[in-house]
Amino acid sequence: MREWLAAALLAALTALPRSAGAAPTADEARAAIRAVNNSVSAAYSPPRLNYGEPSDGQVASYPNAKYFDTETGWLTRGGLSVAASLMRPCLGLDNVLAQVSFSRAIGKVRYNGFAQFIFGNVPLQADSLATIEDWGLVLGKGFAWGDRFLFAPMLAYGYHTWDRDAASTFRGGTLEHYRHHSIEVGNRLQFAAAPQLVLTGEARFGTTLFTHIDVPGTLSARLGSEPIASLSAEADCAVARWDPLELHVFGGWRFTHFGYGQSAVDTKSGYLEPVSMTDINSYQTGLRFSF
Repeated sequence: MREWLAAALLAALTALPRSAGAAPTADEARAAIRAVNNSVSAAYSPPRLNYGEPSDGQVASYPNAKYFDTETGWLTRGGLSVAASLMRPCLGLDNVLAQVSFSRAIGKVRYNGFAQFIFGNVPLQADSLATIEDWGLVLGKGFAWGDRFLFAPMLAYGYHTWDRDAASTFRGGTLEHYRHHSIEVGNRLQFAAAPQLVLTGEARFGTTLFTHIDVPGTLSARLGSEPIASLSAEADCAVARWDPLELHVFGGWRFTHFGYGQSAVDTKSGYLEPVSMTDINSYQTGLRFSF
């Protein structure tokens, strides 16, 4: 999978016209960055999930729990992300950024952990079906830095869900639904490497909010808020133009890390949800129309 995505990204970059090899003028650089930030896009972006939690429910022993459950794997079904972005003057300010995004992916991941029984925990390996959705909203303000750079401090809101379906893949498995909101602050840095090539990097840091887990018939509980951090990089190449639209190909990578705090003990079932950590790596290749 990673090799295929790397090949697709390389193909996108080698599609640069010969004229893109020259250093852009200041006007060409501003136009190239403006095109990326005023666009709609769609990409194939299968994420790799890496989730872990101590199944003995002991916060004090984390991350060296006696029992540790993990789920890892690529979510290759669907793997679609879409986004729309505007950077325009607003309320007397120039380069005001607004962006909305959505992604959804489904896939089987490998569970490696323990089944809980009255007489103790028994090692278990099985597949589970994961469905992940992410909604995002970004507001920011761009500032020119020299002739070829633009940086944009930003505030980002996110909503994340994960349906963890082990009930349909192995006997005794459960259906669990996780969700959280998040608020992050960050910065986007863009560089016009050529008249038709823009490189973008982004870093954010914040916290999860209103985290929750639902396990039908067993547990419905709030989880503790924990830090969230994300990094991303992208290369965008303009390949064709039909006024007023311009076609781009792009490829990129995004990494997100967050955690959940332990829930309270459910008074009816006696269960709790332990602390956990999640890493998500996403590689994407796609098309963008700027206007």
